[in-house]
Amino acid sequence: MGIARSGLLGLHRWLSLSAMLFWVLQAASGVLIVFHWELEDALIRAPHRPTDPAAIEARLRELAPPGSGLVIESVWTSGGASDRYDVYVETPDGEAERTIRIDGAGNVLRTLTPAESGMFDTIVGFHHDLLAGETGSWIVGLSGLLLAGNIGIALFLAWPGRQRLRALKPPPKTARGIPGVYGWHRAIGFWGALPAFALSLAGVLLVFQDSAVQWLAPTSIATPAEPWTAASPPGFGKVVEAAMALHPDARLADVSFPTADSAVWRVRLRTDGEARRAYGRTAVFVSGNSGQVLANLPASDTAPSRAFLDGLFPFHTGEIAGLPGRIAVVATGAWLLTMTLLGFVLWKRRRRTR
Repeated sequence: MGIARSGLLGLHRWLSLSAMLFWVLQAASGVLIVFHWELEDALIRAPHRPTDPAAIEARLRELAPPGSGLVIESVWTSGGASDRYDVYVETPDGEAERTIRIDGAGNVLRTLTPAESGMFDTIVGFHHDLLAGETGSWIVGLSGLLLAGNIGIALFLAWPGRQRLRALKPPPKTARGIPGVYGWHRAIGFWGALPAFALSLAGVLLVFQDSAVQWLAPTSIATPAEPWTAASPPGFGKVVEAAMALHPDARLADVSFPTADSAVWRVRLRTDGEARRAYGRTAVFVSGNSGQVLANLPASDTAPSRAFLDGLFPFHTGEIAGLPGRIAVVATGAWLLTMTLLGFVLWKRRRRTR
């Protein structure tokens, strides 16, 4: 037993030192982006304007007028201040893209090109995939798996016996040097290990969500398809109003526009009771020819397996528990930073002593 414990301790130390810098950067970026939606909108000073689908439609026609070659791919809530939206405008080949933030009345608040990506967008991209696409995403996922395993090892090593619960309390003031650092490392580490373990596993599942989908085999969502037939199709305003009529108390989350091959709009709404704070999972598909609703898929009717997958992101960000949950996520990130610092100090002092 002693040999096995010594081996686990060595593995814990080796993993911690090897991935320390990477985990610190991931934890720090995660802490910074928990409230990035609100912070980003707070930097754009403008009065609140309630959502007016007709006014937004008029602005969209100006942003991508007929014959300009520009295409509006989608409109998303900003996630920060209420009734603000990001409009994604791109060329038909998808090469040049602009992100235009508007208020509920269609007034332009900010325009960004890919080269002008904001600070928070950069931090979010780093946290998700190191700004390196699929390769970076795999690195993040594998590092998260190692982090979860390392936390599990540490929890096993720190688990007290029946007579050693005092080890989980902060060390006495008389504890100095290595005993003092070790006491704090063990006590703080034990109480924060389970939340950190759960959040890191949720992050891993988010990275490998495609594999999780195949494993859980959730019920697939059949997307209606419809060819173009109308000479004068309904616009953004009528489509959103048709979707909102089914869920009058919901908030607009995002709108995906029809394509050349499919005359179907997808309107997603955030209804009461959903885990996500801004980006709802209730979907309404509307015909681009007639403006009639083709399918209404409330989030409350989602299959359990799909609901589990949809709940990974709000769990990982803390949104699932509202403001207290998001604060808890920040605290967990701070916990990881603290544990890394204490572990490094402990290693340095022990090495110096030896």
